[in-house]
Amino acid sequence: MTTMHRIGVPLLSAALLLSTAGTAGVAAPSIEQVARAAFNPVSIDANKTRIFMPLRNVKVRKHATKITSWQLEVTSDSPNMYVLERAVSAGVLHHLRIQTLEGKTYIHADWRYAAPVDVNVRPGGLEVVFHHQKAEPHWRSIAEGVKFWEGQRWTASGPMRVRALRLDPRRVRLAPAIASPGSEHMGLATVSRLARAHGAIAAVNAGFFSPKTGQPQGMLVMSHNMVSRTMLDRPGIWFDKDGAAQIRVEKPSASVRLDDGRQIRCQAVNEPPGHNRVVLYTAHHGRTTHTFADESRWEYAVAPDGRVVAEGHGNMGIPLGGWVVSGQGTGAGLLKRAMAFGKTVKIQFNLRPEVRDAMGGGPTLLEHGNVHVLARQQHFRPDVAYGRAPRTAVGLTEDGKYMLVCIDGHQPGYSVGATLTELAWTMKDLGATEALNLDGGGSSTLWMQGHTINRPSDGSERPISTALLVVPREAQAQATLERLLASEIKF
Repeated sequence: MTTMHRIGVPLLSAALLLSTAGTAGVAAPSIEQVARAAFNPVSIDANKTRIFMPLRNVKVRKHATKITSWQLEVTSDSPNMYVLERAVSAGVLHHLRIQTLEGKTYIHADWRYAAPVDVNVRPGGLEVVFHHQKAEPHWRSIAEGVKFWEGQRWTASGPMRVRALRLDPRRVRLAPAIASPGSEHMGLATVSRLARAHGAIAAVNAGFFSPKTGQPQGMLVMSHNMVSRTMLDRPGIWFDKDGAAQIRVEKPSASVRLDDGRQIRCQAVNEPPGHNRVVLYTAHHGRTTHTFADESRWEYAVAPDGRVVAEGHGNMGIPLGGWVVSGQGTGAGLLKRAMAFGKTVKIQFNLRPEVRDAMGGGPTLLEHGNVHVLARQQHFRPDVAYGRAPRTAVGLTEDGKYMLVCIDGHQPGYSVGATLTELAWTMKDLGATEALNLDGGGSSTLWMQGHTINRPSDGSERPISTALLVVPREAQAQATLERLLASEIKF
């Protein structure tokens, strides 16, 4: 007689259906153990998940693997007949069926994404190990020089939704863009707004910034002009005029060169004023310097041709295409002795001559193809260094292609986000050899062909300060981009 039982298994939202049949007095005490093990995989580490089923005297007879499923036929000394079958609502497994009949056990599993599987016979049972890395991704071409991939990875904390762009620098380039300045401080805009304004093919959010002031917090160079600089030993991605890119730590500075050859070093660019400092302001900062007027401060407006066209004690208007040099305390005294209305000076950025653009970020994720997360060395806060969150990253492949990756997060059941180590491994698995973390959390956004294609964790796009745009490399497209970038600064 066949008897039907329902067995409740802890941590499962539904019961397993179990049927047993056999000779009188023969029990099947291991079935519940098999069920518990099979439907509750254990993470070995960040890269593997293990299922162990206590089947006696196991021998693997067949092992078949498809794109999204695997199937085993094993033999054991169990005389019982039973069936375990269940759809799994969350986790690496989507559906699992275990059926034993006449001494043979058939195991069929469907999982949520393509992944390599190792099957091993161990003392006391059968071990199945899922490797979290994706199988070879299938890249889909969306534009000339632009390929897209979207897929699911699994972490010990849940699913992770990943979207990536692979870019050919012979056909497209990555260009930084910044939001238009506001009336009182630097501006904020969504990735989609910046992408549409500049006619981009695709775009992601880029550097860290202050949500109150819109000020970029890290290196930013646009068309060989410094917009922001970093005081810390933090990396950025640097683009040459010919499209070559490199991720490195570099801290260039700005200076004012006087007509007698002397130089006045600027301690900051487009930052709030500080005591005894010299700060350089560009038109990206806004209409004025937004500094308080007082006698301890001197400011000099410099036209694009280098002429000093105005001087004052604060909140100086910034000439279009020009600068304001602002000094306070000892910095003000230095400027007052060297500069005056009508004099000619030269604003200099000690950048390498081949540099066109740069975008700061961090920490470093990959170096020379190796996972090397430098969060502590590059002075990142613990919540950035060790937390799990939505992530955006930029990378380079061995053959010189660019890569952009966006991972959704803070959405249990859909995508839990990534740690920096998981992000680094994702970049490596997708083919990057060098990689840099960018701003994440609610800022993480990927826009492509007119649409935001990821799910920002705030529920909608967060206004950000800077973005990385994918734009064509044709000469006319570059000229159009320059015109659009210039028009983004409105007064």
